[in-house]
Amino acid sequence: MVRAPDELSLLTDVCRILVEHGGYRNAHASFPGDSTDGRLSLATRAGRAPRCLDDHGAPMPHCPPAARALEARVPVLSWELADEAAGAGAQCGCDSVVAVPLTLAGDAMGAVVIDVEGGLPLEPGEAEALAGLAEDVSYGIQTLRARATQDRDREDLHRSRSRLIALSQAGRQLSRALDVDEVLRCLHGWVRNLMPCSGMIVSSYSPDDQLIRCVFAVMGDHAFDPAEMPPMPVSATGKGLQSSVILSGRPIVVNDYRARLRESSAACYLDETGRVDTNTEPYVDDDESPRSALMAPMILDGVVRGVIQIVTDVEDAYSDEHLELLQALAAPAAVAFSNAELYRRAQEEIVERKRAQEQRAQMEAHIQSTERLNAMGLVAGGVAHDFNNLLTGMVHSIELTRDHVPPGHGGRDHLEALAHDAERATALTRQLLAFSRKQVVSRRRIDISDAVGKTLEMVRRMIGPAVALTWTPCGEPAVVLVDPTQLDQVVMNLVVNASDALSGSGTIALSVYRASYDGTGEFHGARVPAGDYAVLECRDDGCGIDDQTYDRMFEPFYTTKALGRGTGLGLATVYGIVKQADGFINVESEVGSGSVFRIILPRLAGADAEPAAPERAAAPGTRQSGRGETVLVCDDERSILATVRRFLAAAGYTVLAASSPDEAVTLASGFSGTIDLLATDVMMPGATGPELAKSLVEARPGLRCLFMSGYTSDIIRELGAAGVGDDFLGKPFSRDDLLTKVREVLDR
Repeated sequence: MVRAPDELSLLTDVCRILVEHGGYRNAHASFPGDSTDGRLSLATRAGRAPRCLDDHGAPMPHCPPAARALEARVPVLSWELADEAAGAGAQCGCDSVVAVPLTLAGDAMGAVVIDVEGGLPLEPGEAEALAGLAEDVSYGIQTLRARATQDRDREDLHRSRSRLIALSQAGRQLSRALDVDEVLRCLHGWVRNLMPCSGMIVSSYSPDDQLIRCVFAVMGDHAFDPAEMPPMPVSATGKGLQSSVILSGRPIVVNDYRARLRESSAACYLDETGRVDTNTEPYVDDDESPRSALMAPMILDGVVRGVIQIVTDVEDAYSDEHLELLQALAAPAAVAFSNAELYRRAQEEIVERKRAQEQRAQMEAHIQSTERLNAMGLVAGGVAHDFNNLLTGMVHSIELTRDHVPPGHGGRDHLEALAHDAERATALTRQLLAFSRKQVVSRRRIDISDAVGKTLEMVRRMIGPAVALTWTPCGEPAVVLVDPTQLDQVVMNLVVNASDALSGSGTIALSVYRASYDGTGEFHGARVPAGDYAVLECRDDGCGIDDQTYDRMFEPFYTTKALGRGTGLGLATVYGIVKQADGFINVESEVGSGSVFRIILPRLAGADAEPAAPERAAAPGTRQSGRGETVLVCDDERSILATVRRFLAAAGYTVLAASSPDEAVTLASGFSGTIDLLATDVMMPGATGPELAKSLVEARPGLRCLFMSGYTSDIIRELGAAGVGDDFLGKPFSRDDLLTKVREVLDR
């Protein structure tokens, strides 16, 4: 038992020793077979065989002693059985036998049957000795099986470690691959090393067009051109093998590959020359076609990006272990393909990347500057909003006090001074909103020549006395559609830039003229559509612009000024305003000879004589009066609420005043009459003005709405208060502004 290498050798030697040295007629070891008729299968034997053992390895007829030994797990003597059973044993030549069971963990696993010579009873102690021998043999078998299990476990562990090392090496090698071809060669090599493989096909999948495209195909030593293989659509029913893998996202083992190909309607076949056959003839079975296949999806970010398919002409070649290996290779392969594609794109854009690296430091500074400006803009907008609320209450209180102080009274002058200071504060808030880029863009028909002429005095103060400024207006109207405030910004930025180029002294020439263009050639060096234009020209005799600056002059944050003297936003702002007005910019410059900036704006046809709309100012005694309409006013600023209520009531309106949206809803629901107008602040605690208006309009269809706010209408929309339309009154507003706007909304 110590030297036995396996179970069969052990049992064979035991049977031989029993016959040769024990004096028994024969001995054999049997185990239960797979049949259901109780027959035993012979494992080994020695001595003269009975009739039932002439065919070595064949199932034996029912042997009562052996069956009884297996059932009772105790030695059984044939002469102790009933006559019928003993007779059945005699029929097969086993009339006098001893059957001892072989047990493992308390369960019978087989029996050793010993034929006693001449049918004589056993000597005293002989049965016990044979039973002890069976126990030793059982222990030996148990030891051999445990050793075999350990060997298998050790082999499995070694194989698992080898696979893990191989997969780790494959992952590292795939991660270092720089292009798709290298990834494919690496993947093919590792697949052939780790599992049976006579061919490999790698396909990519595009979810956008639902097509499978071959990117790699090798059968034996022959590599195929993927371009010759047409793309295949993904079968919605998953009938095709690759379609099934793509739709399910799970790998599959196909050991009946030929049969599956016969069923597949989405397959390409190779002719005798190795070329792809794209016809629709049925699949033809042959001895060289693959019999087994493995397919695993390449998944990246939860999306199937392709399929790896390996085949072999060996029957039932692949197991779950091979499937796990291919699936483990598919994961790094998907990442490697993605990395290779990214590397390819990076190679194609290498020049752009180098230029981007050169600009990185400058862009970081620009981003920081942008963040600071945006933060300052948010603060400025919030300050302007709160200041507008305070100004509104101050302006209203001044107007109410003025009503009770007659002209000539000593306090009248103080009130006028306060009113003047309030107007200056209002202008200041408008500048804050302009700085934060939250001012309302209001394009109007204006004569650009008149508008530029009105800015000259302010512009001269900005450039100082050492710079000469000349002005040549247009001799006839040049009407354009532009925001007057933005046009002022354009003029100031152009003049300030020209002044900086003069280095302290020189001449700046401003002019406006009309021009027409028929669409041929270029118009003042700019490509513009045919039409009529008004041109604003700013010319200086300064240092000029070099080529590097010329290419980047309109880039945001690009500046040639010393640190702290400029933000680089001047010309970028000019460019944005001109483009917003559907205009064009042309620049001519030569180093040392000055520069010419031309702003080219479309001139309005048939509107040359139309003057700019004058600002309306309510004359004393002409305020708009109410006609008994009911106005619901809602504002969380109580001083504004009180003054607006007094203004409207004095003008002949019935006023309902609420300091919160909830109070407004309560007032409206308890008021039995008609409410003609809702005048509400926009940003209030609890709800916005548009939300209040929506709830009231649902209950009172036809209700007009007027929105009031210290923010401008465009920033209100940015803040999420949708629904603010043209009926908007910006704070601070005067009594006349309020009454005029209310009358306008009601009369519309």
